[in-house]
Amino acid sequence: KYAPGFLFSLMVDTTPLWNTGQDDSLWEDVQKKTFCGWVNMHLSKRDMRVNDLEKDFCDGVKLITLLEILNEKKIEGRYYKNPKSKPYMIDNVHFALNIITDVFGVKLIQCSAEDIVDGNLKIILGMLWRLINRFQLSADNSRTWLLNWCSEVTSEYENVNITNFHSSFQDGLAFCALLHYYDSTFLDFSSLSSEDGLRNIRLAFNVAEEQLEIPQLLDSSDISKGLADERSVMTYLSMIRRAFEQRTSGPSKTPRGQASAPRSAE
Repeated sequence: KYAPGFLFSLMVDTTPLWNTGQDDSLWEDVQKKTFCGWVNMHLSKRDMRVNDLEKDFCDGVKLITLLEILNEKKIEGRYYKNPKSKPYMIDNVHFALNIITDVFGVKLIQCSAEDIVDGNLKIILGMLWRLINRFQLSADNSRTWLLNWCSEVTSEYENVNITNFHSSFQDGLAFCALLHYYDSTFLDFSSLSSEDGLRNIRLAFNVAEEQLEIPQLLDSSDISKGLADERSVMTYLSMIRRAFEQRTSGPSKTPRGQASAPRSAE
């Protein structure tokens, strides 16, 4: 599963979470946008979408649909297709939560059907993160694995040193390096400057969307300002990794176009 030449060395992220000591609404807003985009990426297969995570899962119908899509087959069991009252909504969400825990084997912490029906955003975000960790990241130690993967495949790129999911991506060069590593035709890495972070991030997000059909789940300005929510960044990066895994031609053993993006000679 690892990129050619991958050396799995333990890296320690000493950078504190950006939201430490700040208003919870800041990281909630970032996660809400990212996770909503992830959900809609899947629901679009059934011509459905959610606009508000606090309201659109409350009757359980779209949540059950999402689980069926993730499961890649219809889930057996009866539920109310158009529940009108709260007891029926709670029954639907109970059904969905049982699928998550019993069928998918995902452990949910302090998550009740009533929380989902009542629109408890923190609980809903926590539930979605568990699903993302199960279906998008798919690694026992997903954080360490993903961090090491990002660091290894960009190790030859000048001004790119990935040690965390916060400041390491703030100038956008890390995103661009990941894309350039796998296909040097995606962008001209040698023309990029760390001083132009917002432009770099927008370039990377546009390339990923146009070339790899990865939706722009993150806000460019948030990233450039250092308001990177770790779980949101991990979700996006995992989509880049998976997109390359699914490509018919794998990456070369050394970064493509390395001549145009080497580290400076010491």
